[in-house]
Order: sequence, then C-alpha cells, then structure tokens
Amino acid sequence: MSTNNPTTGANNDDIELGKINGGGDDAQVEVPPEPKTGQGFLKPVPETTPIERAAMGAAGVAVVTALLAMIIEGGAIVLIAGILSILMGPYAYYQQVWLTDIKALKETQGKLQELGECIVDLWYCLGFVLIV
Repeated sequence: MSTNNPTTGANNDDIELGKINGGGDDAQVEVPPEPKTGQGFLKPVPETTPIERAAMGAAGVAVVTALLAMIIEGGAIVLIAGILSILMGPYAYYQQVWLTDIKALKETQGKLQELGECIVDLWYCLGFVLIV
C-alpha cells in the first residue's frame, strides 16, 4: 500500500523519485552504454576539412583585396574585376565543399555496395543450406 505525497502528488513508491516497492530502496536502473563512435562500417565525416578551411581563407582574402582595390582605385575595370573576384572567391569555396561531400558519398556508396554483396552471399548460403 502506498500513500500519496501531498506536495508532489506522487506515490512514495514512484519510480520517478527512485523508489520502488514502497520500501524506499534506491531503484537499480540499467542504462545501456553509449554507442561508440568511429568504430562502425563507415568513419565519421568531419564538419570541415583542412582543404575547405584553406579555400574559405582564400575566398575571404579574395573578397577583402577586391573590396580594397575597388575602394582605392575606383576605375570601371577595377570595379568589374572586383565584383567578379567577390563572386568567384565564395564560389570556389562552395565547389570545394561539394567536392568533399561527393567524396564522402562515393565512400558511402562503395561501403553499401560491399555490404549488399555480402548480404546476397549470405542469402545464397542460406538458400543452399535450406535446399539441402
């Protein structure tokens, strides 16, 4: 028999309070371990690679130098070249990010293809065992 706690409205044997069976014992809850990362079929892909960081730095330098040249010189050709530089720097970085993503997708596709072939081989083995 359990009694209600007037302040919380919970039973004295409430699992949320860590009490079970009305005896006031601490609950023994088995929590599964955290999954290990980096030990699976695929390795984790970093958020940014060193090549992407270098491309980002080059894009930033291109934008800053183009802005400085446009401010200092101010000619029509300098303005056109500056605008193109401002557009091409970030675009080069964007392309590098896509190349990194494509590389990771190719690796994933290769690993999935290997796994699919392994599954097909297992089905053939099971089918052979079931037929015999």
